Amino acid sequence: SIYPTQVINPIYAYLRQETIICNIKFLVSCQVEVLHCCLMEAYRSLRPLCQTLEHTYAWLKTLQALRWARPNSEYKVQHTLKSSSCNPFSVHGGFSEWAEWGVCSVSCGIGSQKRLRQCNNPLPANGGRHCVGSDKETRSCQGKPCPVDGNWSEWSLWEECSRNCGQGNRTRIRTCSDPPAQHGGRTCEGKAVEVIMCSLRPCPVAGNWGSWLPWSPCSETCGKGMQSRLRLCNNPPPAFDGRRCEGSDTQTHMCKERPCPVDGKWSSWVSWGACSVSCGGGTRQRTRLCASPAPQYGGRQCEGNDVHIDFCNSNPCPIDGNWGLWQLWGECSASCGNGERTRVRLCNSPSPNNGGRPCPGDSSQLSRCNTQACPGKTFWYCICVQLSAGFNTLFNTLCFCQVGPKRREEAS
Repeated sequence: SIYPTQVINPIYAYLRQETIICNIKFLVSCQVEVLHCCLMEAYRSLRPLCQTLEHTYAWLKTLQALRWARPNSEYKVQHTLKSSSCNPFSVHGGFSEWAEWGVCSVSCGIGSQKRLRQCNNPLPANGGRHCVGSDKETRSCQGKPCPVDGNWSEWSLWEECSRNCGQGNRTRIRTCSDPPAQHGGRTCEGKAVEVIMCSLRPCPVAGNWGSWLPWSPCSETCGKGMQSRLRLCNNPPPAFDGRRCEGSDTQTHMCKERPCPVDGKWSSWVSWGACSVSCGGGTRQRTRLCASPAPQYGGRQCEGNDVHIDFCNSNPCPIDGNWGLWQLWGECSASCGNGERTRVRLCNSPSPNNGGRPCPGDSSQLSRCNTQACPGKTFWYCICVQLSAGFNTLFNTLCFCQVGPKRREEAS
């Protein structure tokens, strides 16, 4: 090759995209667009090389005109170019830059991701070597923590029976820890505790009384009697050396079906009452009650009377004297000058008898009469009243005396 590979390869790196590839053998072997090479600022260092290729400019124009030439156009192109030949040279392939890393293979936990590069920078040509090395690169990647579903641990050993007699329980447990649920994982399904029944031996059963049976009939048909009732030690009965029931199995109490009939009996006579009169013959009475006991519950009433009447005070009664009516006044003792007159009454209505009291008061009355003065005379005049203290007693006399029109009182 007339041009060093280290010089030509950068041109191919750029011109690769702009090269017109045809089926014409000459064009495929040359593949150089000098115009692009000389005009691009990025290839300033290659301009001396471009200048040596300026003589090919004319055939580049023809090449552009023949962009769509058919494969049988090779002869025409060869005669158009001023250059006698184009010497091809080998192009070794080169890798492009690595592409971006791909998506992690897992959404959680540890996965892997890949990135690629292509052997197109430049493509190997004219027998050049293919790119050396791998076009793939892999690395591990870490997503968010994956949910971990919980799993049960092994069951523990069974515990001892919860009771040393009778029916008890044995328990064993397990935990959701192999592994525990994490990062939103499901918890363990099922029970963490398992219980089974166990029985080492029957427990002693203490006896307990059952309910009392009904009371027996009363021993008496009326009045007070006795009745009893029983109970059994069967609720439950004692078993397996359990204690027997404590207390009595019999209960007795007094009963009373109905009251018995009670016949009435008289009480003692009470004292005599007062006589109906103090003398002259009266009556008195005494009573008794049918209350010792009183008849009850259909018993018979007392026979006989509850009142006893007797005569009393049959002696004559004393008769107290009582005055009869006043008799008429007697004649006046003077026709003028203050005369007097009297009247009397008798203690005969009735007369006192059988020790009765005499009549109280006076049996006579004295009063003045003809009190006018006698013509031509002056004298004393008196009015006297006889007083008596009772029957057959001394008499006292009270006199009122007057001379003329003036009066004075004198006692004798």
